[in-house]
Amino acid sequence: MMVSLALFTIVSTVTVGALLSIVGSNQRLVKQQTLTSSAIFSLDNMTREIRTGNYYYCGDSNTNRSINSVNDCVNGSTAMTFAESSTRTTAARRISYEFKNNSLFRKIGTLGEEKLLPDDVLLNTGQSRFFVTDTQTMTAAGNVRQPSVTVIMVLQETVETAPTTLQTTITQRSLDI
Repeated sequence: MMVSLALFTIVSTVTVGALLSIVGSNQRLVKQQTLTSSAIFSLDNMTREIRTGNYYYCGDSNTNRSINSVNDCVNGSTAMTFAESSTRTTAARRISYEFKNNSLFRKIGTLGEEKLLPDDVLLNTGQSRFFVTDTQTMTAAGNVRQPSVTVIMVLQETVETAPTTLQTTITQRSLDI
C-alpha cells in the first residue's frame, strides 16, 4: 500500500509539473502571437499607404518639406515621408512614419502624430529601419525604375523576451486614372 501511494505521489507530481510547464508555454506563445498580430496589423496599414504614395523622402519625418522632395537612404533611417496618393497638387500633404520612443508613429501633414503600436509592444528603435531606393525614377538611359521602401521592425514584448523581426518591401503602385 505504501509503495503504491509513493508511486502515485511521484507520478502525480511529475504530471502536475508537466501540465504547469505546458500552461506557461501556452501563455508565452499567446503573448507572442498577440505581439506579432498587433505589429502585422500596423505594418499592413503602413504598407497600403506607402504603396499608393509618391515622392518618398527617407531620412527624417519633416512633413512640411516640398511635396516633390525625394531622397534615397540605402543605409537606412528611423523616419520617412511621402506624398499622399490622392493629391498631386501643391495642397497635397505629406505623411510620415517614424520609429521613436520604442514605438511606431504616423503623422499626416501638420496634424499631430499618432502612435500605431499598443503600449505592451516594445519596438527596438535602434534596429528598426526604413530603406528607400530608386526615388530618382529616371536613369541616365531613360529607363524608369519603381521606387521601393523596405521596412524592418524589431519587436519585443518585454526587455527579457526574445526579439521578433518583421520585414517587408513595398514598391510604388501609381494610380493611373
